[in-house]
Amino acid sequence: MVQMNKTIVSQPIQPLISQLRGNPLEYNRFYGTVGQAVQTPLAKLRTYYYHVQQIQLPMTPDEFNAKFAASIPLFVQDVGPCPGTQTNATFAAGTNEPFVVLGVGVVAIGKGFGFSLPGRMVPQPTAGTTGNCVPVVEGCPAAGQHDAVLDYGGAGWRGIEAFFNAFRLQMAVWRRYLVLDESLFDVGMVPDSPEFVGAGHALISASPYVREVNDILADKGCNLRFLPQNHAGTECLGAPTAEVIYGHNAIRGVGNRIFCLNQPIIYLPGMRFDVQFQRVENDCCFLEDMRRAFVLDCANPTLPDAQFGDTFCSASGFPGVYTVPGGCISLGVVLTGYALTPAACLDYLINLVPGSIQTQMIQGTPFVNDIFRAAERDDSLRKMLSGLPADQVQKTKNMLSGAPQGEVMNRG
Repeated sequence: MVQMNKTIVSQPIQPLISQLRGNPLEYNRFYGTVGQAVQTPLAKLRTYYYHVQQIQLPMTPDEFNAKFAASIPLFVQDVGPCPGTQTNATFAAGTNEPFVVLGVGVVAIGKGFGFSLPGRMVPQPTAGTTGNCVPVVEGCPAAGQHDAVLDYGGAGWRGIEAFFNAFRLQMAVWRRYLVLDESLFDVGMVPDSPEFVGAGHALISASPYVREVNDILADKGCNLRFLPQNHAGTECLGAPTAEVIYGHNAIRGVGNRIFCLNQPIIYLPGMRFDVQFQRVENDCCFLEDMRRAFVLDCANPTLPDAQFGDTFCSASGFPGVYTVPGGCISLGVVLTGYALTPAACLDYLINLVPGSIQTQMIQGTPFVNDIFRAAERDDSLRKMLSGLPADQVQKTKNMLSGAPQGEVMNRG
């Protein structure tokens, strides 16, 4: 890492740290000595912190604009029942224990199958009234109706592909030290997406997914509903089915595995994870790809050209078409590394170099004082300090007690 305008910038290099398993000395090789802490097999415990949000399709235009803004902060409280949020971090304090971040991965998982079903968008049934009759769907659209396609699953695939080209991943410490700033297609996807052995096509029952999407449209205030064709003249058609393909797109990143930081970063309790998706500069198409994949604008069907109106020249019906995306996707990040025992954490602190970037990153963290106070009461920790000059220990405590300095990191 190098310091540029009081910001630490991570340069993309081939990761050196892939797995730190077995002998704790491997940890020392990359992260520096932890001294007596290596004598215990519990000096480090494999740990993950994650923050994942669910997005239920279709999105409204306002939902899309609010969600996929210039920056999307992670590890923050997201209000509302959907998108749902899953995390094992503490929003107020970030990490729950001393934690060394070794690598990061992007979670972007959609449905494991996709299908398209033709039909029609019709006016919603009368609110609060049960037993409304179902409109017949055949021939040309009647007044208030438009031809439509339910695009279930595949819309999420296309949106995820565009997302990896439209955003970068940034990770900072104290909103000042930028330790990661990489394109998402470099970072790659983790864990593996749903996949199937072999290839082929089959039929899938579409009715449950039609109902799911219509319930979402009702919840989001859309005054239209999707119906598949249900009549052919005087004949009723059977239950709707559609050809389905199983699989999922996979974006592995430059390392074909979790993306490793150039240098591991330690987080202490009280330090929040400052991670965000940041929109790339000069994007002329990928954000709009995401919009087309995720959004249904109930007020505006798609016409073949902006100069055309929603009428045929010499026939009845309405040429505007709705594409109705469906499915649920998960977007977020996973931070992987090690939880440190108090002995390993204390050893790290007393070996910090005054004035180093690592020192500046943890200055002023309340946990520093807590662990030095614990060393006065705990025999095993006190032994770690007994061989050091008292003035060195005091200088270390004084060095780490200051509040973090510097400007707030530019977020956009």
